[in-house]
Amino acid sequence: MDSLNIVYRSLYSSLTENSALMSVITGVYDYHPEQYDPGPYITFSNAQIQEGRLLDDSERRVLLSIDVWAPGEGRKQLIEIMDLVQAALPAVFLFEDSIVLFDEDSKWWHGVLEYRIYLR
Repeated sequence: MDSLNIVYRSLYSSLTENSALMSVITGVYDYHPEQYDPGPYITFSNAQIQEGRLLDDSERRVLLSIDVWAPGEGRKQLIEIMDLVQAALPAVFLFEDSIVLFDEDSKWWHGVLEYRIYLR
């Protein structure tokens, strides 16, 4: 699991060291601070380590999700933040998928970005 910690450290530093991104969000968290943070903000959610592409088993594929949260009427803002996240990440983070949802319970917009990374 140390490889997953390395991935998260790289992910966190790439996002928090990007001034354009940090100027429009209130933080990057590994938990969901909704009741404490007015948003918008980023959280880390799902991660999975799988076998890689190499037959000698020397590679691992890491799948991970980044959640972007924006309050109320922030759909346009949410999409702009998702674009900034994409631009902030190094090329090793390979884009897989994204979705934009409205969470009826919290009345917040929720964007999910999914990436894959190969580690040796």
